[in-house]
Amino acid sequence: MFSDTEAEERDLQKANIWKIDRFALHDGPGIRTNLYFKGCPLRCLWCSNPEGQLRENQLSWIEDKCSGLGLCAKSCPEGAIKFDGTKPEANPDKCKFCGQCASACPNGAWRPYGRFYTLAEVMRVLEKSRHISRKSGGGVTLSGGEPLVQGEFVQALLERCKRSGISTCLETCGYVDEGLFLRILPNVNWLFIDLKHMDSERHRALTGKDNALILHNVKEASSAFAKNGGALVMRLVIVPGLNDGENVKAAAEFAGKLPRVDMVELLPYHSYGSPKYAALRRAYQLDALSPPSRDELERYKDIIEGAGVRCQIGGL
Repeated sequence: MFSDTEAEERDLQKANIWKIDRFALHDGPGIRTNLYFKGCPLRCLWCSNPEGQLRENQLSWIEDKCSGLGLCAKSCPEGAIKFDGTKPEANPDKCKFCGQCASACPNGAWRPYGRFYTLAEVMRVLEKSRHISRKSGGGVTLSGGEPLVQGEFVQALLERCKRSGISTCLETCGYVDEGLFLRILPNVNWLFIDLKHMDSERHRALTGKDNALILHNVKEASSAFAKNGGALVMRLVIVPGLNDGENVKAAAEFAGKLPRVDMVELLPYHSYGSPKYAALRRAYQLDALSPPSRDELERYKDIIEGAGVRCQIGGL
């Protein structure tokens, strides 16, 4: 709990959110409002939301949707877009992310990622969906990027949601400050935490960071939820040749020894995010990779359930 003065001060804080989905069905129970925060400490090779990796605002351009009319350049009040008669070029140093280019483009070739919201503004968004969330057993899901990169705001938001009776779900990579992590747990009803790889060096090669902090925080969350309540879901995105096979067995063994894991969710790798990399002028490294088969996922499900942990396959 915090005083009215502290509440007013927190309302002045802002978080950079790149997407709000008011009718989400797959990230926690019921119908939920999903908030996607910008910023992530990891760089997973298979990340399907590269627009959420950087804390800063970004502007993407989809070449196939460009009509070649140059309306975006004419609409930009900052002169941040040049048009040579063939295709536009944006100057990120001039761009103020006002969205005028996106509004002017008839085909939606331009898309800005990132808008700053105060805590009060976010709560107003949640209030609009409260009746739907309540009837369906839903609430709010904080996703990303990694929400806890903007930890102070997220902590205040979770506290406010608890006071307002809004069910909360947090999706996290777990690579976050332990102190912050422990502070937010009492205000989280559902925690979805990813396991990228059980081997520390392989984890570093695939994500840019080792996994020691993540595994520690998983253990802390499991102990806290076993004692105080709350649902813990561990997610494994199965990426063929990178974190399947023996790694799944190691993850199952790890989960089976924890005091509480409500479920392990297996998600098949997909390349749906690949076009986003091109729109952000980045290379996607796994284009040639195929998703795992249903039979493979079923075998991994059997392994996890053999360790005494409930498992379900999602994303199909």
